[in-house]
Amino acid sequence: MKLLKLLAVTAILAVSTSAFAQMYDLPIMFGIQGGWYHNALNAEYNQDVPFLGDKGDPYSTKTNFYEIDAFFDASFLRVSIGYAGNIGDTSYEMGSESGDVEITKKTLEFSAFFKYPLAMGYENATFYPMIGINYSNILTLEDEDGEDMSDDVDLNDFYLMLGVGGDFAVSEKVFIVPSVLFGINLTPDAYDSDAIDSTFSYKFGINVAVGFKL
Repeated sequence: MKLLKLLAVTAILAVSTSAFAQMYDLPIMFGIQGGWYHNALNAEYNQDVPFLGDKGDPYSTKTNFYEIDAFFDASFLRVSIGYAGNIGDTSYEMGSESGDVEITKKTLEFSAFFKYPLAMGYENATFYPMIGINYSNILTLEDEDGEDMSDDVDLNDFYLMLGVGGDFAVSEKVFIVPSVLFGINLTPDAYDSDAIDSTFSYKFGINVAVGFKL
């Protein structure tokens, strides 16, 4: 039910964005985007944990992801829905131990951005800062043995996203749309444990899209 609600919200945002564009006679673009993201969580132990770490020791993870999105853009507003999956292993540090572990993570990604196109004197290019919200919803979370981990950790997260992007015209209707984004996790407490305190979590991404103006 939660997933259906999120899909419904995305559809409503897309329709609202289209209505906003038509009301103010703004150009409309839709497209497909591919990207790479680096995700990191930095935490520490609140208490001594036998065989894992002492109070104050670091607990951190780092994972790279690919992401594929469909987006709808109306000059000042952009909404997208996409699918993401991990690339390779997850690096970790637990107290004095560190290494790599095989974790399979697949997510459904929902994003909504406000963007402000800047007139910079380029005939075939537009640049803009971006700010928005991203919600990452876990589809699959499994350890190296294929065991479900979703009951042990909550990685359904909201991110405050900041970035820059651009629209580069290939023709009158076709555009290359790159962007660079940085997201601060607003819900970083992944572990239901008194022993671990999540202090900071973020993701950094580089995306390239092909957009088509209506």
